[in-house]
Amino acid sequence: MDKRQLSCAIRVILALTTVIAFSAGVAAGAAPASDSEGTASATIADVRQTHAAGSVGNTTYVWGHTAQGQPVDAYLVSVETSSAGPQTELCLETNGTTTCTSLANTSSPTLSYPSDSNATETTLNLTLRDTETGTVLDTHSITVQQIPRSGDLDGDGLNNENEVEAGTNVSNSDTDGDGLSDGAEVHEHGTSPTTADTDGDGLGDRVELSVGADPTVADTDGDGLSDHRELELGTDPTASDTDDDGLSDSVELSEGTNPTVADTDGDGVTDSRELAQGTDPTVADTDGDGLSDGKELELGTDPLTADTDGDGLADSKEVSLGTDPTVADTDGDGLTDKEEVTEGTNPTVADTDDDGLADGAELEAGADPTVADTDGDGLEDGREVHRAGTDPTSADTDGDLMGDKLETTLGTDPTSQLTPAWLTSTFLGFVVGIGLSITAIRGGFVIDVVDRVRAVQRGLLRSEDRALEMTDGAIESGSTSDADGDAEPIADSADAVVADRDDDLVADDELVLEMLRAEAGRMKQSDIVAVTDWSKAKVSRLLSGMDEDDDIVKLRIGRENLICLEEAKPPQMQLERERDDRSGPVDRPGSGTVC
Repeated sequence: MDKRQLSCAIRVILALTTVIAFSAGVAAGAAPASDSEGTASATIADVRQTHAAGSVGNTTYVWGHTAQGQPVDAYLVSVETSSAGPQTELCLETNGTTTCTSLANTSSPTLSYPSDSNATETTLNLTLRDTETGTVLDTHSITVQQIPRSGDLDGDGLNNENEVEAGTNVSNSDTDGDGLSDGAEVHEHGTSPTTADTDGDGLGDRVELSVGADPTVADTDGDGLSDHRELELGTDPTASDTDDDGLSDSVELSEGTNPTVADTDGDGVTDSRELAQGTDPTVADTDGDGLSDGKELELGTDPLTADTDGDGLADSKEVSLGTDPTVADTDGDGLTDKEEVTEGTNPTVADTDDDGLADGAELEAGADPTVADTDGDGLEDGREVHRAGTDPTSADTDGDLMGDKLETTLGTDPTSQLTPAWLTSTFLGFVVGIGLSITAIRGGFVIDVVDRVRAVQRGLLRSEDRALEMTDGAIESGSTSDADGDAEPIADSADAVVADRDDDLVADDELVLEMLRAEAGRMKQSDIVAVTDWSKAKVSRLLSGMDEDDDIVKLRIGRENLICLEEAKPPQMQLERERDDRSGPVDRPGSGTVC
């Protein structure tokens, strides 16, 4: 090998040596850099203190004695680190003394410091650092306060050990801030010292106690409403029925009544009683009759029915009239109170006109219950009906040209047309008797005269009987003729006339005439009342006026009036009228006779 080749080989060897040395140096320098990076991220993750009584903020309270009563000589501090390398150490400095421990073999070292019963507070300073570089990686400070188990640090009446057991703050007398000390909550009220609203009803414990409610029960009175809701409503959370009306407060809310007022609608009846009887406790007058529910109960009427007795008058109207709202016919006269109001009679007096005939009976007879003497004949209606047997709507019941008053005064029969003939015959008989007596005295024929007088009387009686038979026969024959004819029944044809009537165009008297024409010229007065649905008094007054105007003829048949057109009178009545030489219709009072 020549020098040139040797020189090249040496150069190559040197170059390789340099490369190898450089690579080794790089490798050697790389390893320490990796440890530094890991150590730089190390931290103190957690610190735990032995004999700890609790922590508030950055202060940890520790017991000065063990649970067995032995004094604590030293305290241990357990530290949890994160990402600490073997060259990391943890140091604890307290009261000027520093103690360090390596983390080469553990990441959770335990350090200790001595107990100092004379110190009020002790500060623990923890430092995590790199031993090679001296770099401080993390720090942590703790204030430790040593307390006795039986002591009461916050003076709340709950000793320190009890506070720890209850989870309260040993340095705060009112842990939950509800206005009650922790001791009072635990020992007196049974509430939670860590929860301001023990029962969760929306009211703080102290507020509940101030209103007398139970802070451990959400609904103290058990009425279905929470204590908080009751205070909002103004009800008593300690009484299930605040207004003492028989309904619980929650029921009142569901019914819409006021739970603080016993009588919500002010009608004099408590809410519970109203619900029991079916009335509305929120409406003073449930049936709208003008009387409050309370007034109706007082009167004995039905607060659910506007017209308790069903007489057509509202209860309040009856009260104003003075009638009995529980009796349809207050005065017992045969007319309901509503009918009396309609007819103009007094519903509280059975005989409005005081004529001796009850209002109902007067209307039944066609008389005016507001006028004592309907026909103006001088006899009160009651006397005519009950004693004389005459028609209270006709001044001359029997049509004999002698008024009923005169006949009753003379002692004659005001219901018989033969009375005037009897009077005449009596007078003539008296005259004849005087003459015959004189003759008899002179001629001695007394016995013969007596026989003649008796014969005359018998003849007059037979004449009276024949006249009555003729009258009854005429009426019966007229009725039979109607029945055998083609006329429609009263109810049918008269009803048709009334049904077709235009109230605005047809007068009442014209309607009666149309009804009579439809019924072959005759109708009973009672049938006219039934078909028209008019009151008896109205029909009686209307027919009396039409009779006086000669529009109709009114005939008396027993206790019934037969109303006829002039041309439809019974044949016997026509015959007797032709025989009568006096003016006026023979069948009407004061204008003729049928005899």
